[in-house]
Amino acid sequence: MAIFKNRPLACALVFFLLCIVLCCAFLSFAVALVVAVSAAFLFIVLVALMVGQGYSYSRLCLTLISLGILLGAARSAHHLYQTAALTSKIGEKVTVLFEVEEVEYTNTYSSQLTVKVKEINGTPCRGRALILADFSSPFYRGDVASGTVAVKDLTYDNYYKNQHYQHRAKGCSVIFLLETTEGLLLQEHRSSKIIDAIEALRFRLSDRLTFSVEGEVGSLLSAMLLGERDDISPTTTRNFRRAGVSHLLAISGLHIGILAAILERILYLLGAHKKSRIALTLLFMFGYLILTGATPSTLRAVFMLSLVLLGFFFKSRADALSSLLVAASVILLWQPYAFYSTSYQLTILATFGILSFEEVECALLSLLPKRKGIVGVHLAILRFVMTSLLISLFAGFAILPIQWLTFGEIALLTPLSNLVMIPLAAPFLLFGILLLVCDWCLPIAFLCRGIGTLILDLAQRFSTPDAVLSLSYDFAPYVIIPCVIAAIVLLLLPLGRRRWLTLTPIASLVVLFALCLTLTRANGEGELTALYRMSGKNESIGLIGNEGAVLVDLSSGSSTQLSEGWRLLQDAGATELDVMVFTHYHKAQVVSFSRFSERNVVHALWLPEPRNEAELAIFESLFSLASEENVSVVLYPYGGEVKIFETGTMLIGEPIFMSRSTEPALFLSVSYGDSLLYYESTALSEYRSLTKKEAPPVNADLYILGAHGPVPHKAVVPVEGDHGTLLIPNEQALVLFEVLEGCEYFVYLEKYRFLLQ
Repeated sequence: MAIFKNRPLACALVFFLLCIVLCCAFLSFAVALVVAVSAAFLFIVLVALMVGQGYSYSRLCLTLISLGILLGAARSAHHLYQTAALTSKIGEKVTVLFEVEEVEYTNTYSSQLTVKVKEINGTPCRGRALILADFSSPFYRGDVASGTVAVKDLTYDNYYKNQHYQHRAKGCSVIFLLETTEGLLLQEHRSSKIIDAIEALRFRLSDRLTFSVEGEVGSLLSAMLLGERDDISPTTTRNFRRAGVSHLLAISGLHIGILAAILERILYLLGAHKKSRIALTLLFMFGYLILTGATPSTLRAVFMLSLVLLGFFFKSRADALSSLLVAASVILLWQPYAFYSTSYQLTILATFGILSFEEVECALLSLLPKRKGIVGVHLAILRFVMTSLLISLFAGFAILPIQWLTFGEIALLTPLSNLVMIPLAAPFLLFGILLLVCDWCLPIAFLCRGIGTLILDLAQRFSTPDAVLSLSYDFAPYVIIPCVIAAIVLLLLPLGRRRWLTLTPIASLVVLFALCLTLTRANGEGELTALYRMSGKNESIGLIGNEGAVLVDLSSGSSTQLSEGWRLLQDAGATELDVMVFTHYHKAQVVSFSRFSERNVVHALWLPEPRNEAELAIFESLFSLASEENVSVVLYPYGGEVKIFETGTMLIGEPIFMSRSTEPALFLSVSYGDSLLYYESTALSEYRSLTKKEAPPVNADLYILGAHGPVPHKAVVPVEGDHGTLLIPNEQALVLFEVLEGCEYFVYLEKYRFLLQ
């Protein structure tokens, strides 16, 4: 379709965006500087040729492209130069002077802050960092403080795949670890009266909405109108994501367009001139942009709509694709690290997908001509339905690579949910605006509550597990990548009347994915994948199947161990954690679960019945945290079977503490179908052999001699039975192990995968 034909500015902006991404993500400061100098030289030469020999379209295109590369490389070099001073300190302990930009979250046990670094060891420095503290934050936005911190790479805080990219999206280049408040010193407090006033106004407006419309509906209205998502429950966020309408929770082009249309209509009814209406609409949009925090999706929408409206003053028609790329480039000129943001990627790619297939959409809609009478009404309804479905389809296809890499799942009912729920957004936002003006009006509050309740109910109905398709299957990249590449190639080629060919990659993707999925599920029906991970004495067991994911933590309970266990399940295709199981209590579990639940969706936390006052105190802290995050808590008894999934059971034995270690020895078993997984600490095996206590025989398909607990010094004897596969954790256990006949052995494995069926 040759979408870049006769669009030299769009071509130049594409090269600018590519240059920013390549330089910031893969190249060094020196290489970016060389690219900038080379592009500057080429730009000067091309300008001289154009001036000397007249106008040339091809030379204009090359000139703009070289200018785009120059700007991209220069901005990237400046950004890389700023971050080099921070990244060079990774692995060291340094004294820093910083200013708090944002307190992302804080509770009794942990906190996370984004800070602007001013000095390192007394030397001036510029850049941003992420502070992780094991205590409630004593600082607020605008505080300038100093202290000694441990500098870590951004991957240190990876609780899920590619989380460090989200930190980079905020401009952070390193992590500062703070374990205690000792040595922290508040230097001064700086605050911007303008920013404080804007935030105070936003909070005051949000309180007015939530006071007029209580509960989850009020939180939803505040999120959709003002961008305040702090009070939205994880369940609602999950339902909107699974229904394919998560863009309703983030202020985007849809919200900007609805609000701008409402304002324009009001001004029209008041008799305002068209130029006055456009000017006032522009002022409103930029004011709304500042009020809601200037997110990438809002920036993109405001810039694009502004270019369209400004085109009226200059009596020209703004090109939508060029306007999109201008908006994307302006954002990266201001924040070159914004391309790491999932929000930025989704809003740009979704809009690009809609605009790229615009010709195909128009051709399909032309099959439904406009008519009068009843036939015309039916055709208008069909045109509306087709437009909604096509927009959802094109946007969904464009963001598919990001969904695959970031979320690992796709909502199958996205076209239908958008068709039903998006028309409800306009009256919901309109009534929300009216409530801001007259919050005393009960009929408006009643109508707003009714529409919001309907939206929440529809999101729940469209978010059933069967409506969500995992993209983490092994075949996914071999289907998605070729189809996306084919679509890009067809968009760039001049197809003429054969523009319908651009739809073939989408159709091929659907057919191939359905075929591969059918074959994969037919082979995996009634199966449960068991995953094992070991790091020193810390272990995790993951269970994942079509019914969900379970993580059993057999570690010291640190944040690192929980994130490593979760990553094990993510690699197998999990996107949410249905159950987290703690086999025993550790003080570290409170801080680690606080951080983990802030970043990931956990539906249930299984805890053992406390046996003493110390365990009871930890239980109460974990219960309090779980309640704050809407995580259900289940108490299970040691030695009692609990049901997992539909046909499986789990049994965890009572931990045994020995004087030579603070880590307990324990056992657990998982049965599913005809298969049995049995885990036993080597120290417990030694304990049984020394005390002559015999365990009931088991026939384990997978028998794990775990490393958790004290290091054994005597014989390690597994429980009697006919075992299929046996894992031995370390050399010490292997030396003491008594060999069993007819059993397959695996030694020193840090990770292992087994199928229960």
